[in-house]
Amino acid sequence: MKTLLEVLNQQSRPVITVNCVIFGYDGKDIKILLIRRDIHDHKEKWALPGSLASMNESLEDTARRALLEEVNIDKIFLKQFGVFSDVNRVPNERVICITFYALLQKSKYHINVGNDAIEAKWFSFHHLPPMILDHKKIAEEGLTALRNKLHIDPVALEFVESEFTLGDLQKIYEIIFEKKLDRRNFQRKLLSSGLFISKTENTINNLPKNSTIKYSFDRANYDKIKMEIKRNPIDI
Repeated sequence: MKTLLEVLNQQSRPVITVNCVIFGYDGKDIKILLIRRDIHDHKEKWALPGSLASMNESLEDTARRALLEEVNIDKIFLKQFGVFSDVNRVPNERVICITFYALLQKSKYHINVGNDAIEAKWFSFHHLPPMILDHKKIAEEGLTALRNKLHIDPVALEFVESEFTLGDLQKIYEIIFEKKLDRRNFQRKLLSSGLFISKTENTINNLPKNSTIKYSFDRANYDKIKMEIKRNPIDI
C-alpha cells in the first residue's frame, strides 16, 4: 500500500500565489499601486504586485519579499484579507491566491520596479485600468476589507504621522468611505473611543472650527479594549 506522501507526490498540487493591494496616500487622495509585467499575455494589462509562495517562508514573508523585489517597498503595514480559489480563475492552471492589503504614505517611498515588472503606476480607485485575471475583483475586495477593518481598528493612522489632527483623519476616512462625514459627530465618536491622546490642553468642548490640535494613538489602551471594540464596532 502506498503511503500518503507517495500519493501526494503523484498528484498535481495547486499553485499558491500572494498578491497585495497597496493603498498609498499623498495628502489629497488614496490610490492603488499597480504594475505591468514582461509576460507575453499580460504586457498590456496591469496587475497587483505579488509572487509565488515559497516552501521556506510564511505567506506574509512572501508578500513582503514580493513588494521589495517588484516595487522597492519595505517595512510597511500588511494585513491578510482574503483567499481567491475559484477553480477557473487562471486558465489551464490550478492557482490559489492569498491576498493582503498594504497602507503607506506615498512621500516616504521611492518606487522602483524589479524582477519581471516593467512599469509601476499609481491609479485612482475610480479609474482602474484593464487588469489581469481577477485582480480588479481582488482590489475591490481589498477596499471593502479596509473599510470593515476601520470599524474596529484605526489602521488609517498608517497614512498620517505619529501626531495628527482629527481633521487629517476625517479627510482620510471620507476618501475611504466615499462620503462626507459630519465633523462634530466624527470627532465625538473618535474621542469617545478612548484611543486618542490630546497633545495639548484643549478639549473637545472648546475645539476651534479650524483646529490644529494634535493627537496621538493610545496603543496601550487599544490593546486593553480591542476585544470590546470588536464586539461594539465604531460606527463611522
